[in-house]
Amino acid sequence: MGKFKFTVRDYILLALAVLVIAFSFEYSFNSILHQPGLGYTQLWMLPSQTDRNSWTINLGMQSEEAATRQYKLIVMVNGKPLKTWSSISLTPKGLWKQQVPLTAGNADKIDASAQLYLVDAPQVVYREVHVTLQRK
Repeated sequence: MGKFKFTVRDYILLALAVLVIAFSFEYSFNSILHQPGLGYTQLWMLPSQTDRNSWTINLGMQSEEAATRQYKLIVMVNGKPLKTWSSISLTPKGLWKQQVPLTAGNADKIDASAQLYLVDAPQVVYREVHVTLQRK
């Protein structure tokens, strides 16, 4: 087995590499701490069929925002509004749930969607979910 011989130059390069790594970690850590208001809100829509012509849509939202936010939620069925909640307030870590009954009528399938808006940006869809329901 051979011996490694380090020169002064090798020690200087090694020290510089360690310093670069240390400063990289420090920079990354500080960047994460000073990012402006990163947060999000989850939106979900889960269907369950109650009989051949009926479903229950389980809607839910959970806030991971940094502050309380106000939302508007619209449920659409086959492109037409079915139900609207015009002011839902969610605190950080807050949870909101609702059930919406649907009936197929003569249709073999239903296209349901939910659009979530921030009240302070009512023209922009913040979150959107879709589900297609078919008779079994």
